[in-house]
Amino acid sequence: MKRLSNSYSIWGIFKNKNISSLKKIQRKLTKKFNSPDILLHLTLSSGFKINKSSINKKLKLIKKDSNNFFIETNNFGYKNSFFEALYLNVKINKNLLSQKKILQKYLPSSKRKYFPHISLFYGKLSLKKKREILLKLNKFNKRLEISELYLVHNDEKNLKWTILKKIKI
Repeated sequence: MKRLSNSYSIWGIFKNKNISSLKKIQRKLTKKFNSPDILLHLTLSSGFKINKSSINKKLKLIKKDSNNFFIETNNFGYKNSFFEALYLNVKINKNLLSQKKILQKYLPSSKRKYFPHISLFYGKLSLKKKREILLKLNKFNKRLEISELYLVHNDEKNLKWTILKKIKI
């Protein structure tokens, strides 16, 4: 299914301090390849439109139903895709599925197959170059805690993501 260039998403934001090494990798790649600067996050729901008059009520319900939860990462990967150029794989677990179900209840999202990952770089590079980069990275199999949700406006045409609301869970 095609991505909407002008839509909304919910990002999971990390509490753990052990993401500093990921941030360092991300900054280095962003600078070296002139990539859009993105906040380190896990997209939990995306491709939906919002009704501005009811969004605050929905976010309050999401906050009420949600709790901090943990995800597990499983090494780095890459695809031949601008928005999934280089990323950290995320295992699908019970906590993640539970949170997605809560979000889907209040904010129905696109029907695209969910591919949980933490993007480190958006851009176009050859697959050979991506493999070279990943060979230089150390394994990163960690448990990360998500403690906040952000409602984000996605303007993918202009490569801009605007945080509209922050929700502590």
